[in-house]
Amino acid sequence: MFIFFWIFIQTVAEVLPISSSGHIFLLKQIWTCCDLYIQPNIPWGTIDFLLHVPTFIVLLLFFFSRWWKMILKKPIAFSAFYERDSWMKIARVLLFLGASSTITTLFWWKRYYGYFAVPVSIGFLLTAAAILSLKFIPKGGDCSWWVRDAVVLGFVQGSMMNAGFSRFAFTLVAGRMLGYSPRVALAVSFLVELPLLFGAGVKGLLEIYQNPEIFTEYFAIHGVFVMLVAAILSYFVLKLVDRMLEKGKLHYISGYMIIPFIISLVFERCS
Repeated sequence: MFIFFWIFIQTVAEVLPISSSGHIFLLKQIWTCCDLYIQPNIPWGTIDFLLHVPTFIVLLLFFFSRWWKMILKKPIAFSAFYERDSWMKIARVLLFLGASSTITTLFWWKRYYGYFAVPVSIGFLLTAAAILSLKFIPKGGDCSWWVRDAVVLGFVQGSMMNAGFSRFAFTLVAGRMLGYSPRVALAVSFLVELPLLFGAGVKGLLEIYQNPEIFTEYFAIHGVFVMLVAAILSYFVLKLVDRMLEKGKLHYISGYMIIPFIISLVFERCS
């Protein structure tokens, strides 16, 4: 049962500015404090990596059209790949993504060799403040795909590795502060995350391929069904987030963040 809650919460929370890792951390705390059964020897890393696959697919389906128009500045058509100008624009975006992903990966690598860990409750509180700040940032324009912006986004994304900090929330705020419009900032925020999701998803699939018993024991038909339902729901949640951001109402989610903040304080002593 714990695995099913994990699959559902992480898949849906990934497209919300609320920190999916922080909510999974709370799930573990609540489960432990209530003496509920958790399957022994859970391969935490493999499952975590694998759960990035549905998010990757959802983002690709939701943003493909918007990313195409942002990058190539033309309608979707296969003929675009025969134009040199299109490849120049694609190369510029790949450089942008390469710069941001490299910096984020350095932070990820540092995470496993030790750096300052912030309590999850503080992460929730600062995430709430970040979301609330969206209310006060003036509207902007398009993304120019400058490497300077990629460095900023990569730094912001990488420094938010601690549970409780929403990478989505902070890169969204960073994009708005760089001068992007709300919908452009949303698209760019998830675009810089896409290579990381792809890498994590591939790693998870490879580990499942090498250890198929993990899939049989922890997923099977029921787990796949929960993942599918959660992925479909996350697509519509993402549409809601997009609409709220366009109408200038996404900062309302900051009020919700008080709930996980309080829960984290209540269950902190049980961990």
